[in-house]
Amino acid sequence: MIYQRLLTRPRTIVCAILSPILFSVTGAVAAAQSQVEHHISDLDYGVALYHYYQGNHEQALTELAIIEKQRTIKHQGLAPELVKGGMSLSYGLYEQANSIFTQLLSAQGDTSIQADAWFYSGQLHYQEANWLAATRAFSKVSSKLSNKHRDEFYYFKAQLALKSLDFEQYQQYKQLISDSSSHEPQELNPAHHYHQYLDHNHLLQKISAKQLTFADLTLSISGTNPEMIALADRSYLAMGYAFIEQGNSHAAINAFKQVSLDSYLFDPAILGYAWALSSLGLHGQAQSILNKLTSKPELNVYVQEALLAQAYASEQLGDEQGAVIKLTSALKRFKQQQEQLEVMQGLLTRGHACYNAMILKKTVADCNASQQFNDLALIELLSDTRFSTYQAQLQQVNQLKQQFKQQRDKLEIYQQMLIEKKHTAQARLGNIELATLKTQVVRLSEQRDSLVSRIHAAKGEDDGEFFLPAAQVAHQQKVTQALDTLALLKSKGHDVTEQARRLSFIQRLALWQQDYDYALNVNTTMQLLKQLNAELSQLLTSYQQLAKHVAQVANIDAELKQIGRLQDNINQQFRHSAAISERIEQEFAVALSDYFTQRQQQLQHNIAAAKLAVVQMQDVAYRPDDIGDANE
Repeated sequence: MIYQRLLTRPRTIVCAILSPILFSVTGAVAAAQSQVEHHISDLDYGVALYHYYQGNHEQALTELAIIEKQRTIKHQGLAPELVKGGMSLSYGLYEQANSIFTQLLSAQGDTSIQADAWFYSGQLHYQEANWLAATRAFSKVSSKLSNKHRDEFYYFKAQLALKSLDFEQYQQYKQLISDSSSHEPQELNPAHHYHQYLDHNHLLQKISAKQLTFADLTLSISGTNPEMIALADRSYLAMGYAFIEQGNSHAAINAFKQVSLDSYLFDPAILGYAWALSSLGLHGQAQSILNKLTSKPELNVYVQEALLAQAYASEQLGDEQGAVIKLTSALKRFKQQQEQLEVMQGLLTRGHACYNAMILKKTVADCNASQQFNDLALIELLSDTRFSTYQAQLQQVNQLKQQFKQQRDKLEIYQQMLIEKKHTAQARLGNIELATLKTQVVRLSEQRDSLVSRIHAAKGEDDGEFFLPAAQVAHQQKVTQALDTLALLKSKGHDVTEQARRLSFIQRLALWQQDYDYALNVNTTMQLLKQLNAELSQLLTSYQQLAKHVAQVANIDAELKQIGRLQDNINQQFRHSAAISERIEQEFAVALSDYFTQRQQQLQHNIAAAKLAVVQMQDVAYRPDDIGDANE
């Protein structure tokens, strides 16, 4: 019958829910702290730690990268690398984290850092599901391990013991984890969470070994925070389906009743609850419970199974006509959903406007603005954690690409401004050769200095020849020579009185003119010298300005080269981001294709099952045993 077929499927439906899970309440980011990092000797490292303790881990990683580039830390040893490795591990940068831990472990340094590095290395291998490598790494953790890591270390060791089915070691390591009972409230104590997750995974181990008993319903998993409530829900759901497989329907019902009403596991819990009731012959109660699922507008896998199970319940209650009606209604919903999936698959083809809206994490309305169809399947799709992760990743990458584009645009604006500034400076320089101009300025300065020296010397010595015209000096010399000649004639007895009188007058007149011209020329020379100094000073100022423009052009050229390098780097990062975006979109498209394929297969399977059940119920000659054989 229908129910016999359904009972073969409970573990298939919830297989993802029953998988063991890893918990690390502190996380690699919080665990990246080390005893040695509190001793701050370098300011730059202190800045990085400040951002780290403020929760700005991306800024802290950036600061550490700058420190590594500039090599400004001299006194912190390997502590910064340990912090960087821990944060890299927390962000899923496994290759970078592994490289850092490998370098730390190959270096001879602080034994506490070595111990912490081995711990991180083991955690990395554990998160990669490399149990053997994780076991080897944890075995090399020494007693120097930071106290804050000890509970988490024993937690990992207990998990590995559980995986190897060594329950004795599992209990030993579990007992080494700090006692959580002394902490109030317990939800704030990491050890409390470690115990809870270990209990959950131990429970799953029992389920896998088919060793579950009624006593296991008394869970040690408890708490008021959402994380512990969700963990308890997972445990009860796993036990419920395990009890159904074991044929213990009463225990299954007790387990399903413990699942929170607002849990994301409520749908599979309700379905399992109804199956358990039906197995006890309580078909009316099962049908009432199933109504909570079948009344939902969406048609997820649990609702599909509930529609078939509801028809089975009607059949078992003797209402075969009602069962056929329910199957026909379910068949109609299955086909409608199939059509919607086909439409949605077309809309979510890569490159379609609806697909583009979806990868940008827009709403259903944004995606459905120009398309009119029932978007219940799309709502279900958008709520899937896999696709939410893809959307979040794509949104982050697109934000990075946008930031790179903005940086590139700003650099282009600054580059254009510098080019215009360079052209302006070059226009001012014109065709002037700065070296030639400098030579001329130096030569003129030297000539000016020599002239000033001569002027001051002549002025101090009252040197008339320096300031008087040559003709005037020659005339004065001729008058002096004539007077000397008259004196010689007079000594020989000649009468030269009249000539001497006239010549003396000429001499006095010449001397007066000489004194006048001397004073005038000295004053004029000093004014011209002052003017020359001013012009030479102006020339020097012009030279300095030109030299400044030349230096400015050189600086602009250097800045333009730096901008070019920055642009190349940004373009490289942009291409890298685009490649990441392309890869994520490809994975997203594959995941969408797989999702639609899986949903179509589920629907086709349920459509076939519903059609077969309708035919069997409408066949007046059918026998229950025949139908059971056909289902088998």
